[in-house]
Amino acid sequence: MAWQQHLAKGMERGKAQSDRGAAKSEPGRVRILDWVESQTCVTRIWLDELIAKGDPDDLVSELHKQAAWLELMRDRLKQAS
Repeated sequence: MAWQQHLAKGMERGKAQSDRGAAKSEPGRVRILDWVESQTCVTRIWLDELIAKGDPDDLVSELHKQAAWLELMRDRLKQAS
C-alpha cells in the first residue's frame, strides 16, 4: 500500500531530523517539529487518497491549503533551530 510506505518514510525522516536537532535545540521545539512533520505526512496521504479515488466534496483544495501551511511552519521551525 502506497500510503503505508509514504507514512513510514515520513516517520523515518522525522526521526532523523529529531535526532540531529535534539542536541542543538530545546526539547519542546523538537516535539513540535516532529508533530508538524507527522501532520504533513498524514495530509499528503489524504491528498493522495482523495486524488486517486475522486473528490466529490472538493476537500483536496482545503487539504492542499493545510499542507502548504504545515510546510511553511516546518520550514520556520527548522530555521529557528
